[in-house]
Amino acid sequence: MRRPFLAALFWVCLLGSSTRLHAFSMLGPLDAWMTSEIGYNLPITVSARVGDSGGPMNLGEEYRWNSPVITYAYDRSFEDYFGTRGIEAVESAVKILNELPRVSTLSDDLSEFPLNVTRINNRAVQLRIIDLKTTVLSILLEHMGLASPERYAWTLRNRTPTVIPDIFRYNVVQRNFDPITFEPTPYVNGTRYTYRILRYLLPFDYSEATEIELDPALPNSSVVGISGLQAGNSGLTRVARIQNSLGLYANGITRDDIGGLRYLYHPENVNVETVPSDAIGGSAGGFFPGGATTQDNSPWGLPGGVFSSLTNAAAGGGGGTAPTNSTFIYVAPRSGVDKVVFRRMPRNSSASNQVFVVRYDESIVQEVNGVIGRTRQTVTRVVQTPDILFTAGDLGLAAAFPYHYDRIPQFSNNSQLHSASSDATTGPGTIGPGVADGGAITTFPQMEIALSKVGPRTFHIGNTSEEDRLTGFDASSGFVWGIIDGSTNAPVLFPQGTSIKDMERRIFGRR
Repeated sequence: MRRPFLAALFWVCLLGSSTRLHAFSMLGPLDAWMTSEIGYNLPITVSARVGDSGGPMNLGEEYRWNSPVITYAYDRSFEDYFGTRGIEAVESAVKILNELPRVSTLSDDLSEFPLNVTRINNRAVQLRIIDLKTTVLSILLEHMGLASPERYAWTLRNRTPTVIPDIFRYNVVQRNFDPITFEPTPYVNGTRYTYRILRYLLPFDYSEATEIELDPALPNSSVVGISGLQAGNSGLTRVARIQNSLGLYANGITRDDIGGLRYLYHPENVNVETVPSDAIGGSAGGFFPGGATTQDNSPWGLPGGVFSSLTNAAAGGGGGTAPTNSTFIYVAPRSGVDKVVFRRMPRNSSASNQVFVVRYDESIVQEVNGVIGRTRQTVTRVVQTPDILFTAGDLGLAAAFPYHYDRIPQFSNNSQLHSASSDATTGPGTIGPGVADGGAITTFPQMEIALSKVGPRTFHIGNTSEEDRLTGFDASSGFVWGIIDGSTNAPVLFPQGTSIKDMERRIFGRR
């Protein structure tokens, strides 16, 4: 019952014998076998906040939101560093995701989405600008459950020594899946990747399967893969990856990005899940045998008319308890929500305890008197802290280079809800607020997207001076956050008040 989505779409595997050239990867918590010695979560800094946000999941192990509304906010550090223009850049990224159609309405071949949405602003390349909107868009796709397909087209499963010193045996697996056939594939948006296993001895002994584009002149990268460019998956390649993202911007998402979202959030992809931990219940609706529904009034196509409301209310007494409702279902097979929207919560600067109420209808698969069907129910979330918080801070250095951002997704593994076996797998599971048991309303730690605020930076080798830097001797300039596009408008730079003239002087030595 957990995989009707795969069965329902099986016929698309018979569309023809042509080679599929698309793929998506999925993000989840690091499994026990995803060790540093084979390239996962490399400990290249003493900061525990920085590193891989997760690892690649297999089919059936996906992690996703089961609330169609994700709340977010900005803290004071973000507002102070990035200001109004920075908030506008993030809102532009959110707008792209909010305007996506319901995944159940997409065409079979996803041809309404392009293979490539990235462009290069050459002036921004010279000024070493990384586009804020594009970076946030990529990170939010990660927070929705996607991983970089360019990184996991090929990935190591293990490394074992042989009788010959310094020679290892490797198992290489694929964690890239075609959005139509769900078969492993080496393609990403039509670009084919092979790999080479590389072994590094610094900062410690590890190996990884490094993807190589067979036609590097025509790469069609996914948008979620852009975060992989900046975060990197090894200390020695991090600088090259950052260089590749300078001046890069995107105004949408690619075919493979939306293909991954369709797999995760399609209503026919049913997983056993709990409601979010801040859910206090709601009302249960009717039972429809075989999945039949009444008239579909919802904008997202789920039974019962999905809706959302984000309203401000006083918490009253610092919390509360779930209403008495024996019919409300906390743990059950749940359909994918079909569409996720992001809703902004204002930063609460007052001392009063303010909460926001989010309501939506959901579809639950149930068996009643031997008949399988779907039940509608309304879920009420009392949101005391946003699901995602945007911050700015000094995130530390890796090999003398600052981290651009850090992100901390929260995963809840529901594999034991699917099987009584003690040998639980990595998933499936949910992202965001954890298990709700119908008890007291409590706050919970939100996910955080922290962006570097180190600011314009000069990197020196040896005892050089500013004059040496201005003449280009043994010094180079670091990146800077900005807003870039394909127009002739001058880029906007951060922090607030940073001028183009100052950046040109730093980089080109102009007075």
